[in-house]
Amino acid sequence: MKLNKRLLTTIVIVFMFCLVSTLFYVNFISRKEAEPAATTNESAMVTSIQQTSQEPNQQPVLAPLTTEQKLEDFEYMYNLIKDNYPFLKVNQRLTGVDWLANKEKYIAKIKSSKDDSDFFSYLTFILRDLHNGHTTMLHLDDYKLYKEIFTRDEQKKYHEPWLAELNKKTVVDRYAQKKVSFYYTPVTVESDPLVTTEIIEKNKLAYMRVPALVGINSDMKVIKPFLQQIKNYNALIIDIRGNRGGDSTYWYNYLVPMLVNKPVTWTEYLLYRVTPFSEPYIKAKLGDYYNLHPIDRLNQEHLDQLPPEAFTDFNNFSKNVQTIAPIDSVGFKGKIYLLVDHQVASSAEAWANFAKETGWATLVGEQTGGDGIGWEGALPSLPNSGYMFRLELTFGLNSHGAADEEVKIQPDVVSDVFPIGPSDLDPAIATVKRLESVKE
Repeated sequence: MKLNKRLLTTIVIVFMFCLVSTLFYVNFISRKEAEPAATTNESAMVTSIQQTSQEPNQQPVLAPLTTEQKLEDFEYMYNLIKDNYPFLKVNQRLTGVDWLANKEKYIAKIKSSKDDSDFFSYLTFILRDLHNGHTTMLHLDDYKLYKEIFTRDEQKKYHEPWLAELNKKTVVDRYAQKKVSFYYTPVTVESDPLVTTEIIEKNKLAYMRVPALVGINSDMKVIKPFLQQIKNYNALIIDIRGNRGGDSTYWYNYLVPMLVNKPVTWTEYLLYRVTPFSEPYIKAKLGDYYNLHPIDRLNQEHLDQLPPEAFTDFNNFSKNVQTIAPIDSVGFKGKIYLLVDHQVASSAEAWANFAKETGWATLVGEQTGGDGIGWEGALPSLPNSGYMFRLELTFGLNSHGAADEEVKIQPDVVSDVFPIGPSDLDPAIATVKRLESVKE
């Protein structure tokens, strides 16, 4: 069956936002700490990715990695994770996996790898044991995306450590060997909006679905007139089920300011393991990061849900007081419901956390996916192979001191979440209808 152009474009964009979400969960926290650092331009996330002049025109011939080289690379990765990764104990509590204790098992896997590609696959599976969507091996699609965005004039200054790794000769040569995925297609987010809307009951209940936090310019062509149309309604449903993130500026700078009538403030915390490896990344991201507080001062915040490793595994923290003020507010005074599920993560998780902390919306659905408080991690490269991987550096806490990666966000109203739409068959929408006394 031949797909129409709009459907094909939507499929491609949805795939791309999953790729991008791991990069652009650069949420409002980092913007506050790093001012006047430039915020990533969301339109850059899914624009046409071109090969840079630093990449070779001809594919270099690489000698196959020896077993010794593979083991050296794994040892390098292992030590970086041991010294810098923030969620080792969270992972152990949630999944029972003691990643560091599995070292010999991982070494055996590396030794059994048949070639370079097999080695990459084993590293992928090894990182999966961390159960973190932002700590993964870097595929060519990701590599090209990062490189194109971070080499832009407005980004270079704030991403020098990232670019230093991306531009290493071993890295450039290695990723010249790889092929883009079947789904890797240059797309432009301005072609078709992803957001969809519906009037469930006239003058009473409206619905807006936001499946991805990308394409704000095109989505606003739908959002602005819709919010003007329903500004006097009793309630609005915003559906972010299945939304794995993208760019936090989508909701932080655009959508939410239209739906508040006065400034809304909330507090979050970030814990850091400042090491010789993480230091350049933290300094590039936060500027004068020495303004971070020593970890023992965290006691003065009187947080009652701190994880046990807060004072043993981290040496610095920041307290981040965030505020969203009205911008082009439509004056909506009704109730807002945010539909969430276990797939909500990254910058979409940050949105749900904001809603929960401030009471801006009532969360309906199931527990979210976590890992939404923080900023993009490091991009280390392995010394022999040139393979790269993402590595989380921040440990995000909510206003009570609980680790977002561990406790996630609990809904205010528990509801079944599948299937998603149509509205007359959707159990989460039916829950809101009952709360609003709207006919089902």
